[in-house]
Amino acid sequence: MAYRPQTVGSIIARTFPISLRLGFYATLFAVVVGMILGVLAAVNQNGFLDYLSVTLAILFYSLPNFVMGFVLILLFVVWLPRQGLDLGFNIGGIEQWQDWVLPSVALGAAPLATIARYTRSSMIDVIRSDYVRTARAKGLSENGVILRHVLKNALIPVVTLIGPIFAAVGTGSFFVENVFNIPGMGPFFVTSMTSKDQFMILAVVLVYGVFLAAMNLVVDLVYGVIDPRIRY
Repeated sequence: MAYRPQTVGSIIARTFPISLRLGFYATLFAVVVGMILGVLAAVNQNGFLDYLSVTLAILFYSLPNFVMGFVLILLFVVWLPRQGLDLGFNIGGIEQWQDWVLPSVALGAAPLATIARYTRSSMIDVIRSDYVRTARAKGLSENGVILRHVLKNALIPVVTLIGPIFAAVGTGSFFVENVFNIPGMGPFFVTSMTSKDQFMILAVVLVYGVFLAAMNLVVDLVYGVIDPRIRY
């Protein structure tokens, strides 16, 4: 039986905040770890840290999120507790803060790899710029050069990615939310298609479209904060 519009609205109102919270944690994990890997790879180009970060990025990008979810469950929920190291992770819902950690890592693994790759390539281009050589020639420390000149000017391509990534993971994931028993909006993307529920299909697509447009607007506004040369 197809849902009525009022029922669809109540479902979206109940599930979207949960998916949005999970997407926020996943995006935060992807941005922080991905940028760290990208910076380390760019600063140590063709070195051990560069190869290590690139290998991790390829690994995270190659594994589907549901495979990553099962790997995390086997490692942190099954194997480690049997070895006497129980970190409090479980897959029985979202009743405590530990319940958000594993699904956030599983959902943010692929975006992490993308952010790391773009951060690395963008920073390598900026490092070769004339003003970076001038900053070094003036005696500025290497950390100061990287943080104040290289990283800030390399953020534009990375910030461009973050908006669509947050829109994608913030509106739910069918596999991750099913694997970790999270009552989010992700499963309705698939079940509405298989059941040919037109009201739910329109609702979830509309939510994603509006959220994507809002994130693109936020990204455009952030451009002006990062680069003062950009004017609204």
